[in-house]
Amino acid sequence: MNELDSPNYTEFTYEKKVTRRILVERIALIAFYVAFVTAFFLVCYVTRVIPVFAMCPLFLWMLVFFTWRLVSYDVYYTFNHGEMELGRMTLRRRRQVRTAVLRVDVKTATLVMPSTAARNREVKVKKRYDFSAKASSDELIMLFPGKRGSTAVTLESTPRLRKLLLSYARAADTSAMRG
Repeated sequence: MNELDSPNYTEFTYEKKVTRRILVERIALIAFYVAFVTAFFLVCYVTRVIPVFAMCPLFLWMLVFFTWRLVSYDVYYTFNHGEMELGRMTLRRRRQVRTAVLRVDVKTATLVMPSTAARNREVKVKKRYDFSAKASSDELIMLFPGKRGSTAVTLESTPRLRKLLLSYARAADTSAMRG
């Protein structure tokens, strides 16, 4: 029996949609690529070694290859016996590499609610982690690990995750999830 067969395990991977922040980062990267090509051309022109500019496509490809993954990634979470791991997944050399961003012990969560209920309550937090595919989704859940008002995690939901959160977050206020 592996972990996927366990009734207390679930995992979900989804593509992060382009938000304003990611769009601004992408535009900044494209502007950086243009500035790199321009600067490389100027250096080649001033030093009078213009044939070296033929290497520019190779250098630009290397630059894009190593930097574009910072703004294009998938989001994942795994729930295993009351512990949740949330992070980013990128593709490197034909294999998926997971980078954990946050680990949450669901048993000590103080509040678990649908994101729409959290918006209605105007919940204030110091640190917010957004693992949602897009902000306007109907299937968002907010999880507050630790003290209220310190940290909030927003993530996509599945029926299985909702069931597991309701069973493991016993100390949390989950009344909005049941209704």
